[in-house]
Amino acid sequence: RNANNWLGIQEARQRLLQWLSRTDINFFFEHVLPDGTDPHGRKAFWLRYVSRVLMSRPLLNRDDEVRLRITMQSQQEQMGHRGHVRGRESSAFLLDFGPIVVVEFSRVGNACYL
Repeated sequence: RNANNWLGIQEARQRLLQWLSRTDINFFFEHVLPDGTDPHGRKAFWLRYVSRVLMSRPLLNRDDEVRLRITMQSQQEQMGHRGHVRGRESSAFLLDFGPIVVVEFSRVGNACYL
C-alpha cells in the first residue's frame, strides 16, 4: 500500500514494518491472551520471525476489546491498526509472510492456521 511513497527507502519501510509487527506480537501475547499466559512460548517463536513479516494485525472480539479499552487508549500510538472479529469465542492475530498467512487465536482449543 502506498508503495510509491517508499521508493528509494525500502530499508526504512522494512524497519518500520518490523517495529509495528513486534509491537503487535507483544500486545497480543501479553494482553489479549487470557491472563497474559503463553504456555507454549508462541510470542518468542513469532518474534524470531519478525524480520520476515510483511504485515500483522490483532483482531479483537467484543469482550477483549472492552476488557482492553484502557490498555489500548494508553498505547494508542502503537495500536492504530487493530481489527475486529464477530462473536465472543476468540480474538485472533494475523501474520502475513507473503506466500503464507498465519492466524493465531487467543483461546486454547483453537488451532493456528496457515
